[in-house]
Amino acid sequence: MTRQKTSPLPRLNISAAKKTPVGDGKNFEATVRRFTGPLQMKNLGCGYIELAPGKKGWPYHLHYGNEEMFLIQQGTGLIRYDDEMYEITEGDVIYTPAGDGTAHQIINNSDQPLCYFAISTLQIPDICHYPDSRKYGAYYQDGTDDGIKSFIAKESSQVDYFEDEEDN
Repeated sequence: MTRQKTSPLPRLNISAAKKTPVGDGKNFEATVRRFTGPLQMKNLGCGYIELAPGKKGWPYHLHYGNEEMFLIQQGTGLIRYDDEMYEITEGDVIYTPAGDGTAHQIINNSDQPLCYFAISTLQIPDICHYPDSRKYGAYYQDGTDDGIKSFIAKESSQVDYFEDEEDN
């Protein structure tokens, strides 16, 4: 008995994925090739990161809702994990669970590109904490087709839960 095909194989070659630059052009500089949207993934985030020499991709952070895994494909660098530095190299598989004590940041301290896959559980909404800058980020979808949205604020901007609710 032959099984009826329901759809073509979801597949995208790395070289065909759109390159999107991220960073501030100073300390943070990377190129991301995203697979989640093009492959219509529902519960899995996946991107291929090309981290420029001497740069970081993202600030030191942790997720309260998402687990992440990094598969180092090319190059060497460092990962800062829970305020400790560890060397990373091609072939390493790194797991960062969700929750306190799991802040992480990949750093390319070499003069060659550092390339890796970043895979996440894609739990939306997600809350991130950025310990170095004392910020929090809320990542969510609001029902539009605009993708994932974010709201980032400093801890010092906190307000009381009932502030400005007198007339509501």
